[in-house]
Parts: sequence; structure tokens; C-alpha cells
Amino acid sequence: MRAGLAKAHDFAKEDPDNPLYKIVSAELYEKAGRRDDAVDLLERAVADRPSADALIGALSGLYVRAGEPGKAEAVLNTRLQADPITLRSARP
Repeated sequence: MRAGLAKAHDFAKEDPDNPLYKIVSAELYEKAGRRDDAVDLLERAVADRPSADALIGALSGLYVRAGEPGKAEAVLNTRLQADPITLRSARP
């Protein structure tokens, strides 16, 4: 896990605005059985960057895997309400 977190940290140094560090870190926490830490990390990241679709998608997926689909839906609905045009244009 430490090696994975170190690599994710390297990504963050290269591009501090890239959400990959937070997403990879959360995935590593989850795989290590630390789902609460993963949720906390992504909730804080989404609070800091509420328009970061990659973070929102990662948090939503984490909620689903945690058996909380209502929270997943709420996160996605909040984003859709904030910027419906961007998300609608992404649909096939």
C-alpha cells in the first residue's frame, strides 16, 4: 500500500489539480480494508472541488460498493443540478 500511495503522491506533484492522487489513494485504502478512510478522503476532495466529475464518480462508486446507493445517487444528483448542460452533453 505504501508503494501505491507513494506513486499516487508522485502524480499529485506532477499535476496538483489532477484528482488521480485522491482517487488512487482512496482505492488503496478500500483494498486495505479502510473504507471509512477512503470515504473520508473522497468526501473532503469533492467538498474542495465540487465540479470534479472524476472525484464525484469515484465517490459515488465507493458509496455503491459500501451498500449506500442513496448516497451515491445524492452525490450524482447534486452534480447534475449544479451543471446539467455539461453532464447531459456527455451522454451518448
